[in-house]
Amino acid sequence: MKCRKCGSKNAGAMKFCTNCGAPLGEPTIPMDRVPHTHGKPPSTAEEPTRAFAQPPAPPAPPAAPPAAKAGMKKATKVIIAVVVALLVLGGAAAGIIIWKVVESNKLIAEIEEVDLSRADADGRSLDLKDVPLDEDLSFEVTYLARFKKGGKGTLDVTIVDGSDEQVWSDSYKLESSDDPRTHEFTFAMLISEGETFKATAVLEISNGDEKAEDSRTLEFYVKEGKGEEATLQEARDAAAAKIEEAKGVVAETGAAGIDTSDLAQQLSTIESDLQSATTEDEVQKVYATAEAIVNECNARKAAAADQAARERDIAACRRVMYDYAYAEKGNCEDVWWVNFSMNNERTSATGKLEGLVTVHTDPDRAGQRTYFFLTAEKRGGQWVVVDYSYEHILSTTPP
Repeated sequence: MKCRKCGSKNAGAMKFCTNCGAPLGEPTIPMDRVPHTHGKPPSTAEEPTRAFAQPPAPPAPPAAPPAAKAGMKKATKVIIAVVVALLVLGGAAAGIIIWKVVESNKLIAEIEEVDLSRADADGRSLDLKDVPLDEDLSFEVTYLARFKKGGKGTLDVTIVDGSDEQVWSDSYKLESSDDPRTHEFTFAMLISEGETFKATAVLEISNGDEKAEDSRTLEFYVKEGKGEEATLQEARDAAAAKIEEAKGVVAETGAAGIDTSDLAQQLSTIESDLQSATTEDEVQKVYATAEAIVNECNARKAAAADQAARERDIAACRRVMYDYAYAEKGNCEDVWWVNFSMNNERTSATGKLEGLVTVHTDPDRAGQRTYFFLTAEKRGGQWVVVDYSYEHILSTTPP
């Protein structure tokens, strides 16, 4: 069918021109609106059927050249690739930063090395299978301790003997550091029973609830024996103990009423001597003096006790003798002591008493003196007169 508008030919089934879009066939006749008549129904007369033309379809947008499409796709890919690359790089950088932050906050407690050597600087080597006595030794611990502000760290070193009994220990407070550090502990072995010792270093750090720990142990053998320093120290300890004993004995002796002023002065002197002593012989002299002071105090106490017992025996024996002589005084008005003696063992004693005859007791013999001689022995804890005699003297002058 030929378009009446542009003259283009179209297929018979087409209703619109494929060139200009104009409707084909009969011309479109517009329909008038029928106004509603109030009170009257609309007309029911059939109107002739007319075809309605559809509005023309909007023209399709012009297609882009193939070259332009290809270029846009390539550019888009490049942009996307760049964006992705930037995102990947940005994520990696952020990851590195996060990793560094995490690592910087991480607690680290690592003991890298422990070593035992001579503390002197002459460079002599140390055989860990034959460590000498009285030698200054250096136990070095190389460690890494890192913790955040507010945290704390300690390094403890302990030495135990073959029976796992602690013989030495030391402790050190640490500061945080990003670099390894070395700490030195100095000691000397003074005595050994021929055993293997263990030196253990323990590193502990903490920050709040976070904790980290590491440890290392080193073994070394010390032959059996005592060093000069240990021997001297034992002598010092013994002398000091003997001085303390002497002080107590001197105080006790003085409290008993016995003079100990000279012994107290000696104690003061030997205390000073012990502090300045540098050899075992000097310490032994101090010990001997302190022991002599103790012995002297004991001797003085014994002597005082013996004297007190002797005085008690003398009093008891004299009473027995006096009573015996008084009972035998005859016509003497009274008797009194002339002399008395007792042996050191306090087992026997002799005594002499005197009596005077007065005119009141015997006028004919007035002025006569009578001497009473007695011997007593201690039997079963009691004094008993075992011999008695007397002598009358007319002269008023005793024989």
